Amino acid sequence: MHYTAEQKLWGLAASGVMTRRNDQDLYSLPGMPITERQVVRQRSFLARWWGVRSHKDIIETMAWLKNEGHRAEFEKMKSEAGELAQPAPVLERKALAGYRDRADFVQRNAVRLGEKSLVGWDLSRLISVARWGVSAEYLTEEEAWDWIMPAAQELQKTYSSWEELGESYLDGRFFWSQRRTPKNVAEYKSAVYWLTTNEFSPWVKFDWNLDLKGSAEPIAAGGKVPEPELYYQAVQLDREDLTAEALEVLTRVISEGSVFAKGNAYDKLGDFYSAGRPGLKVDKAKAFRFYEQGAALQNDQSLGVVGLSYYSGKMVKKDFVKAMDCWKRAAEQGNEVGLCNVGLLYAEGKGVQKNPEKARDYYKLATIHGSDTSENNLAWLMLNTPEIWDADEAVRLAAAGVHKLECDYHYNTLTRVLIKAERWGEATESLDKWERFNMRQRNDYDPLKLPAKFKKLRARVEAGQVG
Repeated sequence: MHYTAEQKLWGLAASGVMTRRNDQDLYSLPGMPITERQVVRQRSFLARWWGVRSHKDIIETMAWLKNEGHRAEFEKMKSEAGELAQPAPVLERKALAGYRDRADFVQRNAVRLGEKSLVGWDLSRLISVARWGVSAEYLTEEEAWDWIMPAAQELQKTYSSWEELGESYLDGRFFWSQRRTPKNVAEYKSAVYWLTTNEFSPWVKFDWNLDLKGSAEPIAAGGKVPEPELYYQAVQLDREDLTAEALEVLTRVISEGSVFAKGNAYDKLGDFYSAGRPGLKVDKAKAFRFYEQGAALQNDQSLGVVGLSYYSGKMVKKDFVKAMDCWKRAAEQGNEVGLCNVGLLYAEGKGVQKNPEKARDYYKLATIHGSDTSENNLAWLMLNTPEIWDADEAVRLAAAGVHKLECDYHYNTLTRVLIKAERWGEATESLDKWERFNMRQRNDYDPLKLPAKFKKLRARVEAGQVG
């Protein structure tokens, strides 16, 4: 069958959640320029995660996803609903835990998912595997399209919108591993949010109900999908420490690329000069100028960096109003740093009227989108705002903050929250973990040189226990 470029791009978009999450090109079949190193890297990935080492393996994997996938196990467990609580005793403990997680998912979601089951999860991954097969040179482009387009047609027939497809993908990921998914579910939710809202997203560009019916006759024009954006070639070169070559490509992107790619290129150049690269010295002033240009093109990462400069007064005069403007524009794109920092400004009342309720709402959104600090920030806000103090919730948030990112700041928040909640035993445990963290971080660790605030908190806890 033959398809138009628009139909093919719709098919690629159906694997958008994984593609966006992996920072790959949504508009090209392989997602990255195919180079010798990329082929090696992609083959290693397919072998590790899919057991694919040949053309035969990848065909069998796609056939499994098409005909069975995880939905076969889901349906089997659904039909055995009465027996789910009694898994086979021969299962090892790890496998048993996974079985129980999946059984619990089936019991909670079988009715809601109905006949659609996990079709979105399985067929979206089939399209991803086909694309990876091309970039690993296990599949020809023609073979890949023969798998991608029927899968896309089935997804379109099963679901009513891009949003529903995104939800189905997340459902399938939870079924696959409830223990692995919570660690990075925010990345996938953020990808879905971007795909459903950003003007550069294929989910926004292409109507869900686009006619995907192919033609038996070759299509005279418009049937070719674009090559990968130059920007993704620069990303690949940077990963291989080929700095000069990456800089050359980024310069071309700025003159030839799409608006979206140009924004990414300016942001990447800012990263190059901010952190340095092999053969490239750090130049903070030059980096900031690139970030400003990225921000002008609405690049969410650059907006976050420029907002921080206005907040801190580094590189520019301190201006909280401008910081809020930058962070709000980043937040509107689902950027977790922007969301968290808008919450911070509402919490502090800088550049805007102080509003703890709005701060709380933004911190919660930032958590959904994968922020490492928003839960800690919200716990600190609760600690210092009597009208929204909730002991149990504050403890949960502060503990989650430490779990995501161990640092003095997060341990300080958790310990203070536990003290206010009068959970003296847990506060002692938090202080002990905090001290062990310092021992791991400092070669010259000396308990007699602990920060004064640490010693004061220890004294407060001991006093509370005695009282």
